[in-house]
Amino acid sequence: MNSQPTARQVTSADWHSAPPCERGVLIINPWSGGGAAERWSIADECRQRGIDVLVINENDDLGELAAQAVSEGADCLGVAGGDGSLAPVAQVAARSQIPFVCVPAGTRNHFAHDLGLDRAHPLVALNAFAHGEEGRIDLGEVSGRPFLNNVSVGAYAEVVANEQYRDHKVGVALGRFPDVVSGRTESVNVRFADEHGTVHSGASVILISNNAYDFAPRPGFGSRACLTDGVLGVVVLMGGSLGAALRPIQWTASEFEIVSDDAITVAIDGEALTMESPLGCRSLVGALRVRRPTEASKRFSITRFGRGQRPRRRQSHG
Repeated sequence: MNSQPTARQVTSADWHSAPPCERGVLIINPWSGGGAAERWSIADECRQRGIDVLVINENDDLGELAAQAVSEGADCLGVAGGDGSLAPVAQVAARSQIPFVCVPAGTRNHFAHDLGLDRAHPLVALNAFAHGEEGRIDLGEVSGRPFLNNVSVGAYAEVVANEQYRDHKVGVALGRFPDVVSGRTESVNVRFADEHGTVHSGASVILISNNAYDFAPRPGFGSRACLTDGVLGVVVLMGGSLGAALRPIQWTASEFEIVSDDAITVAIDGEALTMESPLGCRSLVGALRVRRPTEASKRFSITRFGRGQRPRRRQSHG
């Protein structure tokens, strides 16, 4: 039996007005989104607003840059980049107990979407430094590494590790997708326990998310209704047959462990790396102070609909 979460809505009641940052710092990844930061002139806009800018170089460590900014007096840390750029800076912000700002300047910007930001207008997110609203959300952690979206093991992690993925993300992913859904992928050599404590060996895909994704066939599919439930969402495709692949095992947990006899290829927020077994995942409840522009609440109010609910259609008055 699959366990489905009842996600409470993250409404404007979870947020409070925040005073302007005295020294906000935005770290910019110039390669994310095919150079989105440059196209939107984000650095120039920051300078006009009095926000300090750090543009990363190829060999820079995001976490070290963020920690240095805090040591030099930053009272708010932000990132303009894709999903893979966010977590190292968010970890420093959480450890330093200062707020974090996401500026969507990547390819997909999944976290920005679930936070309620307008991904088509990244400059609006800069307003969070001056007249934003603040709340606390959860962080995920896998063997000491933070994640804001998800960790995956198996077929998708292999896609991300593909050297062609960076330049041809959609094509490479779609090329692998038929094998996943048809059960033609090989199971990875892992062991894990489900929500009932039953131990399983092997899986085609394991996805562990910071709060649960909504996979119901309706508006909201593939997003998270809540970032504050204090749980991990776990989705497993066992593989081996078409039916098994189309009906994943899904549940929530505060902790989850994956064990293997070998090193494990993982994708953390879309970034590939190899980690030693076991992989210990947990939810860090309310660990991150996050700021968003007040425009986010006006546009979305983070009114993701809980399970069993559907958005109301607006009446047309012609």
